[in-house]
Amino acid sequence: MEKLYSFAGEPIPWYDSSPVCGFCLALMALVFLFGAAGVKVGWEMQEFHRDVWVPGVLMVLAASVMLSLVIRLVQRRASRKGSVL
Repeated sequence: MEKLYSFAGEPIPWYDSSPVCGFCLALMALVFLFGAAGVKVGWEMQEFHRDVWVPGVLMVLAASVMLSLVIRLVQRRASRKGSVL
């Protein structure tokens, strides 16, 4: 597709903008803390020991999303400053 405007850079979709990534990062931090609370409650109550894996998986998934978002934001900031990671 031919570029219409020479002054316009590559557009970033709204869902991949820095504010949205920051919001998702904060949301995933809350999900991670929710999972940590679930693990704590699961280990405190004998009848929930077999179900501790559920909040554990939730924590791992939230941590992986947070890591992905942090890497994306750091790379974006580094490319704006002209340095390469």
